[in-house]
Amino acid sequence: EPGPVGVISQSGGGARRIAYSSALRGIRFSKVISYGNALDLNESDFLDYFLEDPKTKIVLVYIEGVKDGRRFFEALKRTASAKPVIILKGGRCKSGMRAIATHTASMASSMAIWEALISQSGAVLAKTFNELIDLAAGFNFLPPIEGRRVGIAGGGGGATVLSADYCEEAGFDVIPLPDDIREQLRQKGVPIWDWIGNPADMSIMRGSGITVGDLVELMEVDPHFDLLITILRLSHRRTQVGISAEAYLKNYRLEERMRKPLFAVVDERSVGVEAYDGWSLGFTADVKAKLVNARIPSYPTVGRAINVAGK
Repeated sequence: EPGPVGVISQSGGGARRIAYSSALRGIRFSKVISYGNALDLNESDFLDYFLEDPKTKIVLVYIEGVKDGRRFFEALKRTASAKPVIILKGGRCKSGMRAIATHTASMASSMAIWEALISQSGAVLAKTFNELIDLAAGFNFLPPIEGRRVGIAGGGGGATVLSADYCEEAGFDVIPLPDDIREQLRQKGVPIWDWIGNPADMSIMRGSGITVGDLVELMEVDPHFDLLITILRLSHRRTQVGISAEAYLKNYRLEERMRKPLFAVVDERSVGVEAYDGWSLGFTADVKAKLVNARIPSYPTVGRAINVAGK
């Protein structure tokens, strides 16, 4: 399947990893280019190409070193001014720089120089393959994030406390639940209307007549929130073997929107862990696939989601 993401990789294995791992997150590609030690065409040529390519809306780059630093900076600045460019730099430390010599023999300079170059060009820096793919999913699915007021619904107890910490540490404002929403909850007859806050703790909401989906819906239309995070507690569905992903997501009403940027946090499942049976693994995969269809990016933790929001 074709898609809007272009890849420039100075590693053949890296190109494969980006393509295969990103595909599981709903990302599809216009072109994936592996250029090795750049004997003929190099990173600047490909940046200029993707700038003009109408099929490419987002550019991912794995790079170890450059042939011409000035030309690369100018090409990167031109492309990043028109499209999101996300860069994973290989060889950030001394041992990594030594490895470059035997891999592509590129010129590798200090990471401080690279960070300044990427920042001044308007590109986005990723530090790991996972972060590169996380960022690709965010830019691929979400509208621009225009503010730092975040609403969080789902999870319970300590998870909500920590999610608030992660967001605030990342520079976001976890605002109190607005009075307008509290009043709407009171008018709906929700008995704990004055207890529910932001983050909205799901553990106190059982039997109250209000669901996580209800709160996400209220937050979405409220002007006080710029982005939303919903935490899907899939581990609690093991007692409901046979429930479909469609039925589960109806409780969150995630497939009916979204006008505001929305991040879904979905538990990671590890094959071989006895507590996660075959049904549970398949159910999680179905939920993630439905989120992709709804153009909602999913992340295994709130920390990874809010890192993408910040960048």
